[in-house]
Amino acid sequence: MITGEVVAPPVAQVLGISVAKVDPGTVQFTMPVKNFFTNHLGFLAGGILSTVIDSALGCAILSAIPDDKDIVTLDLSVDFLRPVSEASGLITVDAEVVHLGRSRGLAACRAVDSAGKLCAVGKSSCMVRDKPNASANGHAPAAEASR
Repeated sequence: MITGEVVAPPVAQVLGISVAKVDPGTVQFTMPVKNFFTNHLGFLAGGILSTVIDSALGCAILSAIPDDKDIVTLDLSVDFLRPVSEASGLITVDAEVVHLGRSRGLAACRAVDSAGKLCAVGKSSCMVRDKPNASANGHAPAAEASR
C-alpha cells in the first residue's frame, strides 16, 4: 500500500467512519458522533473514540508499507483531553507515521471536533510482517493463525 491507498477497516461501516484523505504515511478519518455511541453522561464512549484512533493509526502505517506486508497493533495509547458529545459534530482524526522500520512502525494522531477543538491524542506501534496467505473467507489458515 506504499502508494498511499487505504481500504477502510470493516469496523468503519458500523461506526460510520469515512476515509477523508490518504497520502503515503498519513490518513485523515472522520466520524459523526451519534447518540447511541454515548455513555450514561451523554459523552462519546472512550472505546468508540479509541477505535477510530486505532483504525486511523494502523491505516497510516499500512499506507506506507509495500503490498506484501501487513501490520498487527502492538500497543495503543489514547489521551482524552475533552468530552465529546453529539453536539461536537464530526470528529476528524489526522494520523501520521512517526517512524517506520523493517519490523515496526510508530504512528501518532490528533482528534478534533467540528469546531477544531482538540479532543484526544493517540499513538500506536505496530509490528510490520509478511502478509499471511488468506483462505477464501479472508482469514489466515488455522496453521498460520496458531503461530
